[in-house]
Amino acid sequence: MKILTLAALAAILWLSTDSVADEPNGSYFAVIVNDINVSAEWYMSTFGLAAGERMVQEGRYEIVNLQKPGLFVELLELDGAGDRANRAQGFFKAGFLTEDLDAFIASLPDSVSKPSVIEDSVNKLRLVQLKDPDGNTIQVMQLEARSEDIAR
Repeated sequence: MKILTLAALAAILWLSTDSVADEPNGSYFAVIVNDINVSAEWYMSTFGLAAGERMVQEGRYEIVNLQKPGLFVELLELDGAGDRANRAQGFFKAGFLTEDLDAFIASLPDSVSKPSVIEDSVNKLRLVQLKDPDGNTIQVMQLEARSEDIAR
């Protein structure tokens, strides 16, 4: 039986190509990964994060913290926590909002396949889906301006 090791993300995380939009305190999430070095490289190159502190306790865990203004990501590789095949990994899906989806897509490194844009007219948004090295889905979304917002 799998035990969920991470709580669901508590709030919508905001992401733009430079900083987190309209979020005064920024955002944070943590992900359990299989290979911390592969995942760290992917998150740094995909979202422009810089490596911060790395903590290792041999036989137990390795943690690397990645950050940029408004966004802090903690990656955790567990060594001694039982059979990896039966342990929960990562999160199911996280979503970020950006004010310019096309600019975000253009900023992706060459190592990330350019994703197709999904037009969601029901929810009035455009989005792309990315997969990290552990198969977690990350959606980056741009909300369409609503008529009541334009009138302000």
